[in-house]
Amino acid sequence: MSTHETFVFSMGSSFDNSTTFLFSMDSSFDNSTTKSNIQHIPLPPVILQTHPSEDLDIDFFYVQGAPDLIIKSVSITFQVILAFNKINRITKQNQRKVTYKRGPSEIINDIEKILRLLNNRGFKTPIINADNEFSKLEGKLSTHIEICGAGQHIPRIERGIRTIKDRVRCFWVSLPFKKAPKIMVDECLHMVITCINSLPQKNGISDTLSPSSIILGRDKIDGNNLRAIFGRYHEVYNGTDNTNKERRISAICLRQSNS
Repeated sequence: MSTHETFVFSMGSSFDNSTTFLFSMDSSFDNSTTKSNIQHIPLPPVILQTHPSEDLDIDFFYVQGAPDLIIKSVSITFQVILAFNKINRITKQNQRKVTYKRGPSEIINDIEKILRLLNNRGFKTPIINADNEFSKLEGKLSTHIEICGAGQHIPRIERGIRTIKDRVRCFWVSLPFKKAPKIMVDECLHMVITCINSLPQKNGISDTLSPSSIILGRDKIDGNNLRAIFGRYHEVYNGTDNTNKERRISAICLRQSNS
């Protein structure tokens, strides 16, 4: 286990002009290092013998009005949330409702990344389950996509979205801010999904290995190193150049970057 933990902080004179940097909570941390010594654990052969294939569920959900793509494996219950950096807002005439246009190429690239991730760990993905919103992706992916009937949804992923939104709401209601930039929403989702993936799931395929350990090869999270909390103010060491300039900077913690 690494002796230091790196966290992502947001800094700026205002939320609209915020900037994201990596900082360590350990004063002896070398600023030239941006990654911790994360040891990847091998996948037990019995996992692939009993579960050689893994189906996926995909869907869109909205947090603070912005869409996110969620991908969840059926048996392993590994979840991934992909935020869209480029979103076209469309305001319909004579309506207050604002819709978002998402590029299909970006969606396809994100799904293919997850398929390659599963393939690298030895899992085959024969089917992707989705609703009618993904009908235009049929024939454009490297695996078969199963579209449910009109007006129907995938119950498994709908329940997963509800759980994620509940966890995000627990953090969001404790913040003292009336407004916050999209980067805080995205990083909060990233932190929540990381915590969920880091714990063995009740309905998963292993009682000891977490989804993150099975798919990403990551070891258990050491709770003693989680010293920064999302949304809290911190004074962070920012290096020195042997002048009278201040060596610290005010920042807002977003998440642990090397988890």
